[in-house]
Amino acid sequence: SLLTGNPASAFQKPGDAAKGKEVFEQCSVCHNADSDEKKMGPGLKALFKKEKMANGKKPTEENVRAIINAGGNGMP
Repeated sequence: SLLTGNPASAFQKPGDAAKGKEVFEQCSVCHNADSDEKKMGPGLKALFKKEKMANGKKPTEENVRAIINAGGNGMP
């Protein structure tokens, strides 16, 4: 919130778990969620513990969210 010094959080809405599950089910077609083995795309297990992602960037919340939001490389 604005009081905590993070203006972006003042505009965030609470997450919708059902919508998140619906969106993530699209991801599981090409990504293993419970393994680091590659399907069509890289496995997502321990994603945030990796040194870098396929695009060379560090797997931070911001960088992962940017990839998901932008899509590309076959991602919706």
